[in-house]
Amino acid sequence: MPRAARTQGASQPEWLADAVSGADVVVFGSGLTDLRLVREALAARPELSVREAQMPMGSLEQRERFHALRACTGWPTLPQVFVRGAFVGGQTELLRHPILGVREPAAGLPASPKRVMTLGFAGLLPFLAGLVMLSAPGVAVSQAFAATWLLGYGAVIAAFLGAAHWGIALTGTDSPSPDRLAAWAVIPSILAWMTLLVEPAWGLAGQVLLFALILAVDLRVGAQSGWPRYYRRLRTSLSVAVIVALGVGWTVLQSAG
Repeated sequence: MPRAARTQGASQPEWLADAVSGADVVVFGSGLTDLRLVREALAARPELSVREAQMPMGSLEQRERFHALRACTGWPTLPQVFVRGAFVGGQTELLRHPILGVREPAAGLPASPKRVMTLGFAGLLPFLAGLVMLSAPGVAVSQAFAATWLLGYGAVIAAFLGAAHWGIALTGTDSPSPDRLAAWAVIPSILAWMTLLVEPAWGLAGQVLLFALILAVDLRVGAQSGWPRYYRRLRTSLSVAVIVALGVGWTVLQSAG
């Protein structure tokens, strides 16, 4: 990275050379620097030697050292991180550094929108098949089997949509509140499981409400986290289709009962 290259060519003050030697990772911070993520990541690698170098800004000497550090690295703020004597950047750069066993995403390329949309709409096919079995005359399956088909697949999809938030929370990528996302991630699967424990008509009605709730949460999280606009539109279209399918299934069961 440009700033790291600049550091390699710059002469380090003697105190800085001493500070960054003798440890695998050296983190410069102050009492106001939030190092929780850094400490947590480094704690998971106990084989690494780590040193935190505090630079309290109340001290004139430390302020002068901070200005010297900034001039040397070209990095304007704390924390500043050195790995085996070489400057790597701040907190984000350390969390992505190979020393922590994290591989950089390949060019940061997201999934193809066309492929995502194709797979998303393909996921509606089991709902359509369930509706055909439930309502079309001459289909050689029982109504109970068709209702179980719809309910079972609906529960699987609801659990899948919740689990996506678990992945976002664990990576911390663009997530405004990872702890809340992790908690929410398990709720759809629990509620979906509960819809399997009641009469099929009640279960389908419950899943209609569940998918409406999941959509509302996803749209809010997506807006806060910067999900692609096309994906948010796709999520809305797919969820509306699922809700309609489940609602039609409920209507058929009610009419039959």
